[in-house]
Order: sequence, then C-alpha cells, then structure tokens
Amino acid sequence: MKPAMFQLVLQFDCESAEAFDAIVQLEEQLIALLGESAEVDGHDNGSEKANIFIHTLEPIESLKRCHMFLESMNPRYANYRAAYRPLAGNEYTVLCPKGSTKFRVA
Repeated sequence: MKPAMFQLVLQFDCESAEAFDAIVQLEEQLIALLGESAEVDGHDNGSEKANIFIHTLEPIESLKRCHMFLESMNPRYANYRAAYRPLAGNEYTVLCPKGSTKFRVA
C-alpha cells in the first residue's frame, strides 16, 4: 500500500505587491529548508491572502520545521494559518492557529 500524501497549506495576509514578493522569497527559503522531506508545490494569492502549498507524507512534522523557521523570520509571518488535507480529499484539518476550525483556500 502506498503511503498517503497530504497537502499542507501555509496561509499569510497579503495586501500588497511587496507582501506577495516576500511570500515568493519565503517559498524559495522553504524549498531549501524542507529539502527532500517535502515538496513545495507553489503558491497563489487572492482575497488579500497568499498560500504556499507543500506536498508531504508528514504534514505535522513539516509544519513544525516551517514553524521554527517562521518564528525566526520577520514579524509579518507571525500570524500565519496552516491546515492540511489528503491530496485526494477536500476537508482541511486546521493546525494553526490552535483552536481554529475554519480554513479556506481562496
């Protein structure tokens, strides 16, 4: 049986072109950070939000690695949201912020 693959989504506020450019730079840094443990699968933006998509076998572990990196970065990344779903599914499980149940990719 093939292991389940998940899509982890990191979501940031993105209200300007400069903020979006910073997200693109962050995406490149996450590619280097995660290496072969996960695949950063691109980004998008809309509704004043930007998303970075990560394909991983271990969404919680991948988020832990990303979280430690984000904590050391610019405060603009402090209020990110994160959720994951099976690649073959539609329902997201919210990981961050704790206690939140709503997550939408716009």
